[in-house]
Amino acid sequence: MRMISINKDAANYIRDICEEQYANYESVQAVDAKIDKIIDSISTAEMIQKTKMLKT
Repeated sequence: MRMISINKDAANYIRDICEEQYANYESVQAVDAKIDKIIDSISTAEMIQKTKMLKT
């Protein structure tokens, strides 16, 4: 196993997103289905434009 350090604000942001995901979806399969739907509806270029970059 390898450990990396991460900016505290970035870690908190990721934690908040995970908590929101946990509250909104009843299972891992539901999350996967939503991700698949997004992948099918948005081009790779659009995904890249909408990406939020976090410095580690």
